[in-house]
Amino acid sequence: MFVLVLISFAATGLVSFWHFSEERKEYHEDRLERKEGAIEAHLAHELEREIPWGLQADSLPAILSDELCHIASIHRMDLGLYALDGEMVMSSNPALVDDSILPLVLTPELLATRTSNEWVSWPVDSGEVMAQVTEITNSLGEPLAIMVLPYVNFEQIPSQDRKFYAALAVLHLLLFLGAAYLSVWLSRSITRGFDAISDALRVPMKDGTHARIVWDRNDEMGALIAEYNRMVDQLADQNKRQAQTEREHAWKEMARQVAHEVKNPLTPMRLMVQMHASQAAQQTPESIKDFANGMLTQIDAMAQVASDFGQFAAFAERRKSELPVVDFLNQIRLSFPTVERVYPLQADWVVKADKAQLVRILNNLLNNALESIPEGKKGQVALGARESEGAIELWVQDNGVGIDSKRLEEVFEPHFTTKSSGTGLGLAITKGLVEAMGGRIWMQSQEGQGTTATVWLPMAH
Repeated sequence: MFVLVLISFAATGLVSFWHFSEERKEYHEDRLERKEGAIEAHLAHELEREIPWGLQADSLPAILSDELCHIASIHRMDLGLYALDGEMVMSSNPALVDDSILPLVLTPELLATRTSNEWVSWPVDSGEVMAQVTEITNSLGEPLAIMVLPYVNFEQIPSQDRKFYAALAVLHLLLFLGAAYLSVWLSRSITRGFDAISDALRVPMKDGTHARIVWDRNDEMGALIAEYNRMVDQLADQNKRQAQTEREHAWKEMARQVAHEVKNPLTPMRLMVQMHASQAAQQTPESIKDFANGMLTQIDAMAQVASDFGQFAAFAERRKSELPVVDFLNQIRLSFPTVERVYPLQADWVVKADKAQLVRILNNLLNNALESIPEGKKGQVALGARESEGAIELWVQDNGVGIDSKRLEEVFEPHFTTKSSGTGLGLAITKGLVEAMGGRIWMQSQEGQGTTATVWLPMAH
């Protein structure tokens, strides 16, 4: 809008200036032609009255010494008289020669225009001289002298034109200010809707959707916001349906896994009961004791399944305490004497954690590491710790079978396992326990070379 106003102002000014210039030029040319005709007739009359034949340069001052200034005063135009050879004879105003407005001798180019009635011009210090070179003749058409009528600064802007340009500038200044106000108002009215949308998108709600936007105008932005609100409502409904579907799927998957894990010990229990019943008459105290021990083993397996699923379903928030890392790791290694120590014997590392949960975490990681060693390979399992920017990293490294890189991202998902037995909840439970203590856990592995599990815990300050 600003550019359009400026272009309009420039275009209007240029067109107006061109129009007025052409108008002034045409006006001055017409005026000069009229003056030239009148002065020419006047001079011709005076010269013919005094001497009707060819005029000599030295006789002009005597003839027109008084009459030339009188003629200039009557017609309000200065003029210069030249002999037929182009030499100046006299002028009505000597200052014209001093200011170089009138030349002392007419050039051949100027002499050539004396019979063509063409306008000629030449630059001077005060501007530009527009003049007409005319040959003065008698009644018989014989040349008497050459007259030059100069017209100086005809291109100067008249006062009325300057007033027009000033009014034009004021008008466009008001238009510019109006355009500025209108553009600011329009931009604010447009961006207010976008600001409302961006603010709503910047702060999502707890359910992952965004808040609706209240807009009180029925305009283009209102249509956009109405569409946005419709999509927000649609997204909220989709999130609700998706959450419900995911919950149902999770329950179904949990029920399927529980049924599968419970069914595993039930099958041998059924076989044992059938065999025991078919051989009831031959039972001895030793066989009854063996039967009881076998049943208890399977019952313990079922109890372990129930315990694992219960722990995965909810991690109880226990009371945390400051735990010296080195002393704690030394206690862990008492239960795993074959595990290599990779941490300093003396360090003032302290973390704030639940000791029982941290024991379960490291037990699970160490057991997984020991069980990953394939048969016939010398196992190497290490337990280490290091400080890392205000935190402690506990890590367990093995040289076992490793994990395929394509499945590495699935290690903490429920039911993931590389073993032939178990519920597949161990690492999922471990991840939940670590996150409950404000930490993180990740895996690095190369298939066939081994795995490193790292637990990151913030230090106690």
